[in-house]
Amino acid sequence: MWFWVWWLWHSPHLFTGSAFAHALFLSAMKTFIALPVWGEKYLRIFLDWALPTLMAPGNLISGPFSLDSAILFYTTQEGRQTLEADPALQMLQSVWQLQWNIFEPPSTLPHRFYKHDLLSACYSDAALLARAHGAAWMPLTADNLYSAGAFSLLAEQTQNCDLALIAGLRLDISALNSALFQERKRGDLALSAAELLRLVHEFPHPHFLASFIDAELFTVWSSHVYTRQDEYQFVAHCYHLHPVLIRQPQPFGPVPPGSSPHMNNLDGHYLQQYYEAGARFQIIDHAQFLGVTLSEDEDVPMDAKPMSPEQRQTAIEKFGQNYCLPVHRFFYKTPIFFRL
Repeated sequence: MWFWVWWLWHSPHLFTGSAFAHALFLSAMKTFIALPVWGEKYLRIFLDWALPTLMAPGNLISGPFSLDSAILFYTTQEGRQTLEADPALQMLQSVWQLQWNIFEPPSTLPHRFYKHDLLSACYSDAALLARAHGAAWMPLTADNLYSAGAFSLLAEQTQNCDLALIAGLRLDISALNSALFQERKRGDLALSAAELLRLVHEFPHPHFLASFIDAELFTVWSSHVYTRQDEYQFVAHCYHLHPVLIRQPQPFGPVPPGSSPHMNNLDGHYLQQYYEAGARFQIIDHAQFLGVTLSEDEDVPMDAKPMSPEQRQTAIEKFGQNYCLPVHRFFYKTPIFFRL
């Protein structure tokens, strides 16, 4: 995968080990943030909703980042023009170093056929850049909303881990738009973790609802399984978690022979190599840090149907066997508590 790089680094230095990493996180983090975003749909989601939450206090603005940090955008030439025309992006450019990595996606293929391969290529490139410059790495997505102050809390609470991960609950974007417009002020969207969780409760994506173990229609795509504790609390067991901070990024390794292609991504074999190396994972406490994903109905496979308790358990186990690696089954053992 080749990118046209529109801003180049100079004077690189190599990461020197755990003592340096600890000192780095006690002050300001030197961090490379990867943001792949292209296509009209995702550019609009990013500019209308995701970027305003990133601009909230304690995230990209007045967050925990050193002056030599950078945001690595991966987009098309048209995408760059759209992004740079937005006032919020112009504000961001005044306080951050931006690197533009320009590509042209296959024009003859539907988006769903190349989206994940292209994302993996972007993240692979960003991991190499962060590693070469001795920086921590945050692989973000264009359709995620983050609670205000999330990144400052991330730096504060993850000094003793190698990777920090979140369970990305899903919001229904088609039902949510009017509610978020009422919340947005001054170009940012400063929502607490509790406020974001309430939005998930009010505007749940169909896949989120079908992932509750007692749902009338239960999904066989059970990457997340939710169990209600009471009216205000539920527990999540998640095979798939998204890394939001990697302190010492490693390159993407070769895909093992015979491996399923859908595992060749950031959340798959890339995390597996850390698991095999004995890395320290930390799942972020939702009470202070929450990241949620905006999705349309067609973005996520459903295949939900009535099932007996035994059939539901079988569906969960089959998903773990057929669509997961050992690292995912390790994640699934950890309960994550959410309280409204």
